[in-house]
Amino acid sequence: MTTRPQQSPSPDPDEGARHLTLAWYRRARRAQLAHARAATRSRSLFLWLGVPAVVLGFAAGSAVVADVAADHRVLIALASLVAALLTALQTFLRLDDRRIAHETAARRFGSIRRELGELGALGPLPDATFVGTLDTIRGDYDETSAATPQVPQRIWSSQKAADRAFWPEEFRQWPEAPPVPD
Repeated sequence: MTTRPQQSPSPDPDEGARHLTLAWYRRARRAQLAHARAATRSRSLFLWLGVPAVVLGFAAGSAVVADVAADHRVLIALASLVAALLTALQTFLRLDDRRIAHETAARRFGSIRRELGELGALGPLPDATFVGTLDTIRGDYDETSAATPQVPQRIWSSQKAADRAFWPEEFRQWPEAPPVPD
């Protein structure tokens, strides 16, 4: 004869809703900040490739127009080739397009985070209102996740580690909130 393990009393339904709201808030915040960092990284790489390409291309073009001495032709040709290589890399990597996509994702995840923060700050809502609001947010979250570029793993892991002890200010009135540091 097998016995079923004794179940603990049913958990507070509001507690489950609070935990879900907090978990989604943290994920949306992490995604927002990671996408913002990825956008900054894409912009930096775009500039690191673009500025030297422009300078080298300008220098090589000016030297050709000025018809400098023959002993500098190898240097001019090398500068021209490096400028072309940097420009090709910039085009191939589409860093500016990535930057725009990450910035858009950061803004959209920020909007989702604010909606979840509002839910956390409002406290207990009637079940139908809470479920309806959460369904809308879930749809926005899924749509945003599907439409955004992948954040580089190094940035995602770093942001995840930085967020471990984060507790949102909007959720401070919750019973499970940690004490406010002095």
